[in-house]
Amino acid sequence: SETVLVMSVGKSCCKIYELEDNFEVNMSLNKIINLSCNYFGSSFQGRIEGSKYYLGDNYKLPFIVDEYREIIAFPIKSYRDSNNSIILLNQIKDYEKTKDGIIIYTKNNNKIEIKESFGIFENQYLKSQRLLLKLKRIKNTSI
Repeated sequence: SETVLVMSVGKSCCKIYELEDNFEVNMSLNKIINLSCNYFGSSFQGRIEGSKYYLGDNYKLPFIVDEYREIIAFPIKSYRDSNNSIILLNQIKDYEKTKDGIIIYTKNNNKIEIKESFGIFENQYLKSQRLLLKLKRIKNTSI
């Protein structure tokens, strides 16, 4: 729940940016994603299938990590790209375009600068917001 960004820094290493700390782990991004999804009760593939269903899309899909706490994550690049980053929507307060990329402002007013395309980031951010809206509607629907 504290994680803001998980960034690949090699095939088997990632830098993790949390609200109050940054550190590296010797684990691939895909391994971290799979472990996180499994921890919250589903496989990564199951999460992606759910996103396909709710969004009607197939490419660079955001996914629900934890539906109870409404934690949504989104990639900047394809999941097959070894130089990818995953950003957690629920920790973003705001963001802005810079000359070299994006500044992400976190909910505790820290900022993280990443060198990625603003257009791609914003598209992924908005797609994640759509998924969050679908999740909230489902949670508020009585069966």
